[in-house]
Amino acid sequence: MLKPALTLMAGRTLGYAVLFLVPIILVRLFSQEEFGTYKQVFLLYGTILNLAQVGMSESLFYFIPGSSEDAGRYVCNSILVLGGIGLLTGGLLYLGGDLIAQYLNNTALSPLMPLLAAYFFLMLASYVLEIVMTARHQYSYAAAAYGLSDVARAALIVMPALVFQTVASVLYGAILHAVIRLGATIWYSVKQFGAGLRPDRSVLLRQLAYSLPFALYVLFQTGQESLHLFVVSSWFDATTFAIYSVGCLQIPLAEVVSMSVVNVMMVGMVQAIRDGREAAVVPMWHDTVRKLALMFFPFAAILLITARDLIMFLFTDAYAASVPIFRTWSLVVLLSAVPMDGLLRVYAQTPFLLVINVVKFILVAGAIYWFVSGLGLIGPVVITLLALAAGKAIGLARMMVCGHLNGGNVLPWRSLLEIGFVAGAASLPAWWITAQVSAPPVARLAMTAFAYGVVYVGLALLCGVIRKNEQDRVLRWIQPAWRPMRFRALFMR
Repeated sequence: MLKPALTLMAGRTLGYAVLFLVPIILVRLFSQEEFGTYKQVFLLYGTILNLAQVGMSESLFYFIPGSSEDAGRYVCNSILVLGGIGLLTGGLLYLGGDLIAQYLNNTALSPLMPLLAAYFFLMLASYVLEIVMTARHQYSYAAAAYGLSDVARAALIVMPALVFQTVASVLYGAILHAVIRLGATIWYSVKQFGAGLRPDRSVLLRQLAYSLPFALYVLFQTGQESLHLFVVSSWFDATTFAIYSVGCLQIPLAEVVSMSVVNVMMVGMVQAIRDGREAAVVPMWHDTVRKLALMFFPFAAILLITARDLIMFLFTDAYAASVPIFRTWSLVVLLSAVPMDGLLRVYAQTPFLLVINVVKFILVAGAIYWFVSGLGLIGPVVITLLALAAGKAIGLARMMVCGHLNGGNVLPWRSLLEIGFVAGAASLPAWWITAQVSAPPVARLAMTAFAYGVVYVGLALLCGVIRKNEQDRVLRWIQPAWRPMRFRALFMR
């Protein structure tokens, strides 16, 4: 699974790296109040986007592998259903703009809702593009689509903002990107499936039977994950929300790695089960968790260590109050090493995923007021993390009850302990640099990250955390690029 996962990660890394720069540029163009408005607009977009898919796009990961005859019908159904939902939801955004602005405590949102409605409608139906490519094992195409689409979106958002410096100009650029993306989705689907790209009622019923429980699951998952943002937005002004949202900064690397690895894991597991090789699922699960831990444990450590320098460098001194929020929020990266949702979806446990997310939503909704009262702006982050951890534990327990896992193999315990030890030990010199070295934030950030990376990799190799076959595989991938460089060096010499 590693090679296709890395292929997807390459495309997503390019796209997310460019998109990551967008708020860093906009924060220097907008006031804190305007930046808070921008964050509120895209909080609405991201939240509604997750809810409105009703599982139709994600269902393609389950139905397309091994279903080549009906693949075009699954894709056509998904595009049509998502397009209809996009039209309906866009209309509600258009009509309810004033109510939304009132709830989020920001009157500047009201005139932006018609633009957001148009953007949402155009984007939703195109959300199947990379999923179809991945499910059909076209990993290079999917990587290219992720990268090019995100680069185009970043450019079309930033360029109008540089000229007009308004949130409305950002949305006009986003709408143009959505038009281009929808056209690309329709062109690819017609080229791939031809006459097979047609709606089918019986196929749609199978999709809905799988998707609707998953849609309810996403409803409560999105509600639980986004509730703290909406609560802070409705209780405080746009400036305070800007500070809080910066503290809840999503680092692209974590999402890129997690989504790419889990998508490939799911396709591989579904194929193995259909081929009668269910015994291969547990080794795939252990390998996925271990590889994610190899990346996420040290990543969480370096975020904790460099939190202050990172926020100051990316968002300027005006967002110093975001640092303790960001330091707490960074712990969510550790939980991403256990992709419980992907494993449950492989075994079609979407109804139980719904139960898990209902529990998490109740935990957050029931306790967030007390956590805000007691801990201030860190409180919503703490209760959100506790709910996420509880959901992972419940999911693992479910797989044990179903018999797919047991106490010994529910997680690769020894590997996780070894990686945790190495990641913790490597943090000691990095902490010393942060505390003792007097330098500009960007210089200290670079020194700390470099020192941590060198020590972590060295300890991981010394302790055998990175296995020999993995070292050899990486070297084989590096050699084709290294040989031309070595040849040029010899020629110049």
